[in-house]
Amino acid sequence: MGKEMLRGEEGIQTIKTPDDEKRVVIHSPIPNTDGWSLGIDFSKSEMTKDTDQLILTIIVFGGIIIAVLIIISLALSSSIANPIIHLQQLMKKAEQGDLDVTFNYNNKDEIGQLGAGFNNMIQKIKTLINLLDKEHHQKRKNELKVLQSQIKPHFLYNTLDTIRWSILEDNSQEAVELLEELGTFYRIGLNSGDEYITIEKELDHIESYLRLQKARYEDMLNYQVKYDENLTDNKILKLILQPIVENAILHGFKNQDYSTCEIILELIRENNELVTIIKNNGSRLSFDELKRINHALKTNEKPGENIGFGLYSTNMRIQLAYGTSYGLNIDVENGWTKVTIRFPLVKGED
Repeated sequence: MGKEMLRGEEGIQTIKTPDDEKRVVIHSPIPNTDGWSLGIDFSKSEMTKDTDQLILTIIVFGGIIIAVLIIISLALSSSIANPIIHLQQLMKKAEQGDLDVTFNYNNKDEIGQLGAGFNNMIQKIKTLINLLDKEHHQKRKNELKVLQSQIKPHFLYNTLDTIRWSILEDNSQEAVELLEELGTFYRIGLNSGDEYITIEKELDHIESYLRLQKARYEDMLNYQVKYDENLTDNKILKLILQPIVENAILHGFKNQDYSTCEIILELIRENNELVTIIKNNGSRLSFDELKRINHALKTNEKPGENIGFGLYSTNMRIQLAYGTSYGLNIDVENGWTKVTIRFPLVKGED
């Protein structure tokens, strides 16, 4: 049985029966006896039967719980991952230029908020593209009108008539010079379709125009052009000065107090801005008229009673190109009508 039992000690022994069955014997000495012990034996398999069943039950239920948890985890992962993957696919389409995409997701969780932000972003992009298309169309429309205004029949007729009289008066040199000025005027005005030119070219353009007008009006027109030569290589939206100078000449000849129209054109630099000032000694504008015209320019009011096309189109072209913080302003200074135009300084490329 075991040495412990023979010695009368308590203990637990595992034995094998002749049938090779494992049994567990619990033994303890009997008090007041000599060498006697009491032992109880159990079948080991019977004793661990319930424990084995419990372990098996725990393993089975644990496996089921783990499987359910895995299924739930996969379902939750799919419910999160699938909308994100779908949103990524929509973003990829939007990146490739397809803006007719919408993320449909009704939940109000973080993914729903992200999707709503994506939809709002797409809508804003589409709105901005529509605005840009309209602005681009308006810019081209205004530029076309300005180009058309350069080829005014009466201006061309009057210039050619001046050249004709120079030839008739046997002043062929003046006629040649006027033809050169006319060629320069139209060549720079067209400028191979470019939207921006250097200030130097814009000044060449406006001085050609003024020389042609001076040849026509002679002593009835005087002009001055002042500028800092360090500014001439900066770029500017083309055909800006001529409409304003033309408007100044028209108003200059409306003045009944002077027989000569005086035009002063000045370009100066203020910080990172180019400020162009065009003054004429023409008809005076009242405070109310100035207020109405400046309000019309600020709100881009259509040409009409308050504002002529030259001022309107020039102001709109500047604001479409540079932003609403730039443009025209009209004032009266010491009896002169003054138009101030502000541009950002943009360095010309070599």
